[in-house]
Amino acid sequence: QEVLFDVKEAEVLVQEKDSPRLLFCYPYPSISCGGRCVGSSNVFAFCVVASPESPDGSTFDCLVFASSSEHEREETVRRIGKG
Repeated sequence: QEVLFDVKEAEVLVQEKDSPRLLFCYPYPSISCGGRCVGSSNVFAFCVVASPESPDGSTFDCLVFASSSEHEREETVRRIGKG
């Protein structure tokens, strides 16, 4: 599925490419880590707290994406890392 990835000042938004439908919205405190795949030039991912209401907050989801270019991937990962 093609999406638009918007790294804002306080959150990461993922929206359907051809509609205004918002798929994900994660504030930076809910993102635990992010990075790129060594074996592929365009794949990157980040992990988010899956159930923030749980007492220990230890359940995470990993969201994996493929960018259209290595440069785009590096810029997205860098911006998420700056949070």
